[in-house]
Amino acid sequence: MYPNQPYNTTPQAVRPKKKSGVNITFVLMILAGVCLLIGIGAWIYCAMNNSSDTGETPLEVAALLDTKDSAPINQKVESGLGMKLDYNGRELMAFGFYDGTTFSGADLDKKRNYGVIRVRPVETNQAARSEMTLVSPELRVTSTNDKKYWDKLTGKAGYKDLTKLDALVKANNDQRSKDTPTLEIGNSKEQDINNNKYKKISYTNKDERYGVTSQRREDCYFTVQNDRPYIACIDNIRASNFSVVSQLEQVIVHLSYQAPDEGSLIDSDSKLESETMTDKNKESVSEADVAESENKNGSKSDNGDDENQQDAENKSDGNNGEKPSSYLASSKDFKIFASMAPATVRTGVLYCADIKLTFPNKKPGPQLTGACIEKAGSGFIISNDGMVATAASNINISPREAIKAYITNSTDSEQASSRLDRILQYMMEAKILMQTDVDAIMAGLSERNQDVIEKIHVLADMIDNEYISLARENYAYAVQTSNKPIVVNKKKDGNLEFAYSDDVLEAELIGKKSDDEKTQSDISKGDNLKNDVGILKLKNASTYPTIPLAASSTVAKNGPVNIEGLPMYTIGTLSTGQIRPSAMLKQGNADQVFGGADGQRLLVVSSPSHAGLTGGPAVNADGHAVGLATYNTAQCPGGECMASSVVRDISEVKVLAKDNNKSINSSSATSDIWNSAVSELIRGNYKKATNQFSDAARQYPQNYLASNFAEYARSKIGSETDTSNMNIGVSAAKVTVVVSVIVLIILLITRLAMRLFSRPVAVSQYGNMAGGKYIDTKQWQQSQAPSTPNYGASYQQPGAHPSYQHPQQFNSGGQAINQTPYQQGYSNNPYQQPPVNPQVPPQYPQDNNYRQ
Repeated sequence: MYPNQPYNTTPQAVRPKKKSGVNITFVLMILAGVCLLIGIGAWIYCAMNNSSDTGETPLEVAALLDTKDSAPINQKVESGLGMKLDYNGRELMAFGFYDGTTFSGADLDKKRNYGVIRVRPVETNQAARSEMTLVSPELRVTSTNDKKYWDKLTGKAGYKDLTKLDALVKANNDQRSKDTPTLEIGNSKEQDINNNKYKKISYTNKDERYGVTSQRREDCYFTVQNDRPYIACIDNIRASNFSVVSQLEQVIVHLSYQAPDEGSLIDSDSKLESETMTDKNKESVSEADVAESENKNGSKSDNGDDENQQDAENKSDGNNGEKPSSYLASSKDFKIFASMAPATVRTGVLYCADIKLTFPNKKPGPQLTGACIEKAGSGFIISNDGMVATAASNINISPREAIKAYITNSTDSEQASSRLDRILQYMMEAKILMQTDVDAIMAGLSERNQDVIEKIHVLADMIDNEYISLARENYAYAVQTSNKPIVVNKKKDGNLEFAYSDDVLEAELIGKKSDDEKTQSDISKGDNLKNDVGILKLKNASTYPTIPLAASSTVAKNGPVNIEGLPMYTIGTLSTGQIRPSAMLKQGNADQVFGGADGQRLLVVSSPSHAGLTGGPAVNADGHAVGLATYNTAQCPGGECMASSVVRDISEVKVLAKDNNKSINSSSATSDIWNSAVSELIRGNYKKATNQFSDAARQYPQNYLASNFAEYARSKIGSETDTSNMNIGVSAAKVTVVVSVIVLIILLITRLAMRLFSRPVAVSQYGNMAGGKYIDTKQWQQSQAPSTPNYGASYQQPGAHPSYQHPQQFNSGGQAINQTPYQQGYSNNPYQQPPVNPQVPPQYPQDNNYRQ
């Protein structure tokens, strides 16, 4: 028998009650898992289709940076004599000479037997030219149409045993020495340029007349191709204009040669008249030719109507085989240049001073009143509070520069002559020049003799700094933050002032490190400046875009280094009007690192420099600035860095900021949203790009590119390359996955908690039991109460009523038996009982002494 087990019943096990909460969590986990799988699948599918970037920049996208007024004009000149050159008509102008006629502009598109082709940088416009203007260096490529050229040349005495290339070089050297006995002929250097073998020789003409030494250099490259002679020379390289040489060297790099056209060579029995091909007098370029070329090319920067220019805004990718410029062909390069653009600026400085000159015997000399100069260069914003890094040479005026400007920046020829005479009279009294020298210089100026004008430009270098003092000086700084150029106004007192605006902002000087001891002549000979870095601070309170500084300026050999800046198309000043409003992009690779004479670290980049790019950012593949673009090929070791630029280490900027207790914070919300928008544009997520470009324009109105970018992105919504919906799908799938994972984690934790901390409750057919006591006294009535009239609703469970007393039972000895009250179908036995039929009376045992 079982304790408390009703009589005549079968023991039943107590069944634990099921945990309904655990079951529900399990179902919810299954549903969350399904959602997770669906989200992951949608994420993968949308991610595989959320970018239309092919790695190549479509032409119409490149046109957003290479706008109509700044895109390169790719032009070429091809001669039937076998030479062909390409050049950027935006930066350079070309002239071809054939049959006594000068051709330029679109006329050069036709192939002719040009014996001479000249290329020069775009000059200042005609109105800005003055008596003090120096002509730019010029590239001159020559050949000959004489079929018997080699026979005539090698037949001369001393040439028989020479190679044709050496004979070509010797002929030139002999002729030049004959024409200019004082000419210095440099050593011959073999160079391999674009798989063409050349011999390079530099010819230096020192002019020491009139007590002032001036110098002009000509670099010549000799080659023999297809058994024909060719010479490419860059002439008129002077201390005041040498910075454009690398642009002309770039043309030589791209020179190509083919066999002469049939019938282009003539069989002449006449004596070899131009055996050295150095006769320049017959093919001179007049100012009328230059003006005509400007009109044909439309290359003047103040005239945006260029009929031959590629109209990038109206062309699409693949149209007529047009492709973006090489530096924008890759979408990765496009992104780097685009990210740099808002933070790349033009710096301007106005300087006016009254200068006192002293004689070597301490006697007071003349006072130069109103020596004013305006200079421009490039820079870039390095901190979100508006700090701008640039070259010190852009914002610093040395005393010698002020004296030079006093003469060369005169308002008219009469003032220029008067000011020049004051300087010359001082130099004569100081025993620096003689009266005959003074007279000759004044006469040469009236004739616009280039050698004399060069001497005037270097006059100030002959005055020692200790004899120059300042009675008054005033600096003003401006930073051009958009495509609206800096405007300089002249006040009634002759001083200059900036026309500040929302786009041309006033700035103050934070610090500069310059080298005033080096003259322009020193630099043109290859000397490095010990210090050349400056920092300006914009006065307007705003959050500015930035270009972050690289942690290290180390760049791997042949690693990409890109340069951006705001150029000028002349060696002039802000008042020339020859300033391009939009940024210029230069792409190159790191050639070599070398130390300057004073220990500074310099990097050579295989990209030509350009006037006005000084101080611009040079960035690595990550878009971080590794240096300041400050020099050109003159500073390369041995002068062998052809068509290259030289940049200074960015660490100099960091040191200067630290020395002035300024912290550089390159984190910028303005840059972040702009860079994100550019990335979305490249990926084809046009809806998001449109919104972000619009936000960028609102946050930083000076970003002149933002509105055009937003308009373009908006126009591409719904096109074949639009991936906006797929990107939205990725976002939605991400949310689904994240939510599903979170729900799964919560449900899993809940399920584990329920298993660990919730115990099952024993359940019998009669009710819940815990610790041997009934915990639900009404359960019997609700579930097991008899339904017959004999028992009715008044039937009470034994022991349920407090007044109920079970009759005491005794054993045969008369002792009371300790027993549990009789309970029909009810027991403390842990086993469940079979159901009891309420219509059958309970059966009691015959023997009251039954054992429980």
